Amino acid sequence: MLAMRVVHANKTVMYPLLHNPMVSVPFKLYPISYQLCALGLVVFLHGCSLSVPAGVKPVAGFDINQYLGRWYEIARLDNRFQRGLEQVTATYSLQEDGSVRVENTGWNSQNKQKKTVIGKAKFVSAKQIGHLKVSFWGPFYSSYVIFHLEADYSAALVCGASSNYCWILARSPMLSAEDLIKYRRIAEDHGFAIEHFKYAPSAVSPANVVDH
Repeated sequence: MLAMRVVHANKTVMYPLLHNPMVSVPFKLYPISYQLCALGLVVFLHGCSLSVPAGVKPVAGFDINQYLGRWYEIARLDNRFQRGLEQVTATYSLQEDGSVRVENTGWNSQNKQKKTVIGKAKFVSAKQIGHLKVSFWGPFYSSYVIFHLEADYSAALVCGASSNYCWILARSPMLSAEDLIKYRRIAEDHGFAIEHFKYAPSAVSPANVVDH
């Protein structure tokens, strides 16, 4: 039996992590520290899901070689991993083992520091389908779904495993007003809350106003 060691006021108690499936142990019988630990694990594993949001389909006919290189973040649904970051870019390069090196950079305007994280991506299924899994920490992967891609690979809409994550990416740090409106509408049609988009300062100008 696997167990978790918990210290309560200088007293060590062992709580089972796996128990006989034929024996029902009410969750409420476990101490609150154990419950919070289990809840945190559930939330973490949900964030590592490789699923695709309802109503979203990865692009077909995908070519990773055309997707490589630098992309500029035009807009995103803000998330705790990127909070406070501006001037965000993502650079993809192919590695010898066939995986993709991921380098995300951003400028933290609060502490005036550049933040860089390095990860790796692998295809979830066929290489012609725009659905990859990305890891920035050990064996834990998250879904990376390309659900809209221009034929010339000049812009892309990407999401995670849930509708809480969505990005508009482009090869240029600024899009035309027409293109920005177009991609907002595509995201909205796929169930994303575009009213909560956070825009890169360089992507929005008086001449690049979006419809609200």
